[in-house]
Amino acid sequence: MIIFDKYETFNRAKQLLKSGRPEELRYACLELRYCIEAICYEKLKLYEKHVPEEVYSTWQPKKVMETLHEYDPFVMENYELRIWSEKPDGSRDKLILTEGHTNLRFEVLKKHYNKLSFFLHVPTLKQQKNKGAEVQDLKSYLETILPEISAAAANTFDSNLAEVAQSVCRECGQPILRNVESLKNNPVAICKNENCKAEYDVKVTEEGKTLWKLRQLDFACPKCKKKNYFGRHFLKEGQVINCFECSSKYILNRPWYLAARDEDKT
Repeated sequence: MIIFDKYETFNRAKQLLKSGRPEELRYACLELRYCIEAICYEKLKLYEKHVPEEVYSTWQPKKVMETLHEYDPFVMENYELRIWSEKPDGSRDKLILTEGHTNLRFEVLKKHYNKLSFFLHVPTLKQQKNKGAEVQDLKSYLETILPEISAAAANTFDSNLAEVAQSVCRECGQPILRNVESLKNNPVAICKNENCKAEYDVKVTEEGKTLWKLRQLDFACPKCKKKNYFGRHFLKEGQVINCFECSSKYILNRPWYLAARDEDKT
């Protein structure tokens, strides 16, 4: 049984690299891809309650980490965990644990994950003519990237201590969760329901509360002249918009304007 564990896959890659044989170097590429995936999926498990369920069905590490970064802007940052004992009065006493955590840098993920897959295919005829040089280049490449992955593969712990802001999408009813710290830098939340994607402006108050406001666009109904609005996420070519007052239906067109639908024309 193959063990898709970050420690096991990384160690297998190291052993395969030692031999230097072309066929084993290619298997080392496969093991390093497994290792990168295992690192990303392990990180994903920490945020299981905070990200959309469909993220768990994807195997692309880049997409996984992009989703996590949207939720938590510090997800790729290295950090140190320190734990102190406590005095009877509740104050801090002695430092009893110091442990560092090294994350896999997003630059490393983007640069190497797809490049490793290049070596998992049969070389072209032109590449096969220069086999000796190709093998040496691959060995040097793998020796270069091992240190960039080793620290993340060696982590023994991880944590998710983020403060979470939660609301319910008024358009589809799905829960929306965002990291409070990330909202301070980017005060926008988007519903993760692929059939919705409603957008919200989120304000974090001084008291730590969050105020959610659906992004809307206003328009005056050409027929009854009443003021209407629709969610900004509906701003797309061919979208049908209803008037709340007279129920007239319109189609959005570029440049953005309301046009009567063909079946409504008289």
